[in-house]
Amino acid sequence: MQQVIQSNIFSRCFTVPIGTVADLTPTAQTSETLTFEWEEVPCGSRQGNITYYQYELYDVDMQFIKGDKVEAPITNVTIVDLVPCTSYYFRVAPVTQIETGPYSDNLLANTSVAGM
Repeated sequence: MQQVIQSNIFSRCFTVPIGTVADLTPTAQTSETLTFEWEEVPCGSRQGNITYYQYELYDVDMQFIKGDKVEAPITNVTIVDLVPCTSYYFRVAPVTQIETGPYSDNLLANTSVAGM
């Protein structure tokens, strides 16, 4: 489904992104933080300007822990106040002016032991 946004000055066409981020990777960890990085959605799959990325963090039982957005063109996030020596699932999705695109596959990452 395509939505068209029009103004008196110009017409632009935005739709929902059809692609997801590439190369999602955990890049740093401490006992209470995890940092993730990803590549932008390929141009042909954006369907408009990506305005931000929506991320979600879950525990291993898939219980929602936290989520927020990262303004584009930034393609990394550090999540703080986590529990030491714990596994988490992370996923991220591109968002245009219209709607959220598909989420990445869940990526498993672990915080380290306290004091390490």
